[in-house]
Amino acid sequence: MPAIRPGVIHKILLAFFRKCCYNSISPISDFIKKGGRLCIKSCNGYATATTDLWFGTNAVYERWAKSHGLNNNLLLTLYLLKEFPNDCTQHLICEKLMLPKQTVNSILSGLEEKGFVEKIISPTDKRVKLLVFTSQGAAYADGLLQKMDDFEERALRNMTDAQRNALLEGGFAWMKALRDAIDD
Repeated sequence: MPAIRPGVIHKILLAFFRKCCYNSISPISDFIKKGGRLCIKSCNGYATATTDLWFGTNAVYERWAKSHGLNNNLLLTLYLLKEFPNDCTQHLICEKLMLPKQTVNSILSGLEEKGFVEKIISPTDKRVKLLVFTSQGAAYADGLLQKMDDFEERALRNMTDAQRNALLEGGFAWMKALRDAIDD
């Protein structure tokens, strides 16, 4: 199996769409009923299927997060705190997750109350507060994110090399096409 870093699938799909809706799954169920063959005849059909793919994937991650006592926004905040250990700020989290400042502030306040995160003043810019894990928070996040990585790894093992590569290639091509289309 090619080396695909755990967490990458969710990050790729997160780049497509941010908000989730759990009720639009008809093309996905049709896809499953047809034995995994997706037959779409129009560009609108592709857009709908792509949206449904994102919504369905996000619903799976939300379900996984809930099974571990959190929600998707908190899970992704923990992921970003780990991914950017030396320069994570509230602004970075808002930007990466496309969440309002108030929502991120609420998440961070909860993490601070639990003793998982603390704010320190940036050594390079005294106006900036960096977010860092405490040792207790790092242990919690490491354990949780390892479980997520294991979950994703199990899912990836159920796909062929061609399917994994198609997912990544198609995902990046879709993201580029969206960026190009927004500039038109």
